Amino acid sequence: MTHPTREQWISYLHDETHAGERGALAHHLNECIECRAQVTAWQETRRRLDTWKLAPPRSRRTLAFAWPRWAVTAAAAAVVLMAGFALGRSAGPSRTELASLRAEVQELKAGLGASLEAANGAETRKQLLDFANELNTRFAALQTQQAVLRRELETVAVLTEAGFNQTANRLVELASASQPDTNQ
Repeated sequence: MTHPTREQWISYLHDETHAGERGALAHHLNECIECRAQVTAWQETRRRLDTWKLAPPRSRRTLAFAWPRWAVTAAAAAVVLMAGFALGRSAGPSRTELASLRAEVQELKAGLGASLEAANGAETRKQLLDFANELNTRFAALQTQQAVLRRELETVAVLTEAGFNQTANRLVELASASQPDTNQ
């Protein structure tokens, strides 16, 4: 048995079908238990929705003492953005720490260079070269990490600024929309 589509049944329920099609749908409804159950369920849902009443709106006096929903949302957005910015700022090493580390590495390189020239044995030279290479590798890794952290921090800063601007614009829109018209 071929069943009518949902769209056909919805049109039937809203009296939007032609007389011939309406008769065919009514005939199918009398013959098909499955479709009859579905249409009955839709009719019951429609009846319930028709009897549903909204709560009366709160008075302006009550609203004057409550925080508007947009203000709470804006405050929450500002807190989240500030927390993200603070986290980004604290995630990486400071410039002073990096400058200090850079100076120490330069001193070690200079000392190793002098030690390397003074070293007599080939094994000592090899060990010193390996140590110098390891220091260079670690320093390069720190520089790469610093660059990544700087990019991430810049991204957080840009997103924070965009979020603040968007929130400020929204607050201005909402404030201007909620101002009472005093010209009347």
